Amino acid sequence: MKKLLLFVFVGLFCFACTSNNNGCAGESCENSGVEPGETPGEEPGGNPGEEPPPPPPPANKLSVNGPNLMKNGEKFVLRGMSLYWYEGPWGGQQPGNSFYTEATVMALANPDTWGANLVRAAIGNVKQDPGVALSVAKNMMDWAKNAGIYVIIDNHSHIAHRPGHAEAANNFFREVSSYAKEKGYTHVIYEIYNEPVCDWDKTETNCTNAERTSWETIKSFSVGVINTIRGNDPDGIILVGTPNFSANIQVAASDPIAGHNLMYVLHYYAGTHMGYQTRFKEAYCANFPIFISEWGTPASSGTGTINVENNNSWMSLVESAGVSWANWSLVTAKETSAALASMDVNGPTTESGTMVKTWIRELNAGRSTSGVVPTGVCN
Repeated sequence: MKKLLLFVFVGLFCFACTSNNNGCAGESCENSGVEPGETPGEEPGGNPGEEPPPPPPPANKLSVNGPNLMKNGEKFVLRGMSLYWYEGPWGGQQPGNSFYTEATVMALANPDTWGANLVRAAIGNVKQDPGVALSVAKNMMDWAKNAGIYVIIDNHSHIAHRPGHAEAANNFFREVSSYAKEKGYTHVIYEIYNEPVCDWDKTETNCTNAERTSWETIKSFSVGVINTIRGNDPDGIILVGTPNFSANIQVAASDPIAGHNLMYVLHYYAGTHMGYQTRFKEAYCANFPIFISEWGTPASSGTGTINVENNNSWMSLVESAGVSWANWSLVTAKETSAALASMDVNGPTTESGTMVKTWIRELNAGRSTSGVVPTGVCN
């Protein structure tokens, strides 16, 4: 009788195990890794054999849609300062080098002072001293991450397409994008060619219009560097320089590079380049993605007086379009375009610096500011 009762008890216990929703029994129920209410081979919350949805993108990840820079599905505008050339093409003192510090980046990001959401690192020694250039780029990426802002790593060259320079640019951006991948950074923007100017056999900037570097040459160079970056950063924003000091965006707009998250550079100086507004409007209104990675308040020489009316006109147009920008430059050099009146980033500013600092802080805070008024872009 005891044997019979034991047999019945064991049979009922096994029936209960095999009848639960997991389809497992005994010890295998405990070790199956299947939660109650699921069947083996089924992903939680999905159908059998269905891949789980991809994780959402990082909160600060940017993309390009038509002419617009996007963040979290919304149009997004970056406004900030470009640092001066790090190791520019002259010997002796380098006026920009002293501002490549974490304190500078933190000061720019402070909403009570500058309020920038972008800093541009204009690195000029990619070929001459690649180890130092890479070190500066890594530091700027780290400091911008700590400050919670975006950073443009700019190959600040006029001849990046030339032999030796092109190889250096590829190596530089391979290492920069590899570091971004290693650190999981999504706040890095790659500017692969600051201002293309002169073709093969001329000095950096002394050439006629007929001797300017063509879009075909720039495009060929750019495709190679873009492919290099995409090997490490498939979706990062890449800025492509355009002919004649990054001014002739219309030729790039007629023959763009295939790919995604690419934007094309327009540089202007308000004292010289009012005529560029027409090409800006035409390109933007044709859904061509523009990024103004460098602009200045005076003439293109960086000197002379500041025409306030010209500056207001340009900024009203750029802001009405919602195009991102970086001003040239955060430095104390003896140029009208220099923003600082002393070595203290939080200290006195020049006429140019006062104008631009106010615009950055107020516009990034969503406030209206003097001189910037809505204007027609595509009408």
